[in-house]
Amino acid sequence: MTVATRQTRELTHDELVAADARLAEWLVGEPGHSLLDTYPQIFAPDAEVAAYGAFEGDSLRSHAAVRRVRMSTSQATLEASLVGVVATDPTARGAQLASGILHRIADREIEAGQDIIVLWSDLWEFYAKLGYAVAGVQAELSLTRPEQHADGCRPFVTDDLDAITELHAAKPWRVIRDRAEMQRLTTETRTDGFVLERDDTVVAYAFHGKGVDFPGWWHEFGGSDEDVAALIPAAMHALDQPTATVLLPPYRNELLDRLVPHGTSLQEGAVALCKPLTDRGRCQFFIDGLDSV
Repeated sequence: MTVATRQTRELTHDELVAADARLAEWLVGEPGHSLLDTYPQIFAPDAEVAAYGAFEGDSLRSHAAVRRVRMSTSQATLEASLVGVVATDPTARGAQLASGILHRIADREIEAGQDIIVLWSDLWEFYAKLGYAVAGVQAELSLTRPEQHADGCRPFVTDDLDAITELHAAKPWRVIRDRAEMQRLTTETRTDGFVLERDDTVVAYAFHGKGVDFPGWWHEFGGSDEDVAALIPAAMHALDQPTATVLLPPYRNELLDRLVPHGTSLQEGAVALCKPLTDRGRCQFFIDGLDSV
């Protein structure tokens, strides 16, 4: 019997696009999904991303992608590497294929002088063996829609891009985005966006859902705590959404206090898993849902 040769290498964009449905099936557990409108930062034709695959012969068995961003944190602006779409063929799990890819990515990012690698997973023990640790905690609030809601809520439109880019830039912890990146994340991602308008000015925004990611979650918002607390219930009414989960950054204490009276449960979740590559990378941070990969 001939044993297929194993290799790990970078994928071309065409190979990545061809693997979309297979990777989605590995991640979601059922066929018929695409990841393009969940992760345009990875799958769009002009995405600045490096994708790696572990192959047995010509057959892809495991995958992970990495994109570089600048991130505002509690201490400094970091050069960060976001790792996502870590997926392995169920028939090949346990063979250390994903570990091999992640080691290769770590070597690449260290050589490039990056400060930190960030990824999202609940497999904490697996990633701890690769040098990752929980980066911090966020509040996850299950919310029941209040009867009363604010006026001025309406769906997000592309004319709002300048306003919401400015609101995002005011956040103390964030992935730094320009208008073009904000446009990609809000218009190429399958999500529901709403803004709160006062005196013809957008004062807050919020986004719900993200393709196969964040089902039923409000995971990104900008504006003052008071305005966001008014916007989310109004947007829930607009979507006819009786319940939802709100992902609250660690620095949003007033927002949490304003929403808790309408909550049914509150728990702590992991902000992300991280692997600091420099001393600068050892800091607190938060990454909004639209940036997750």
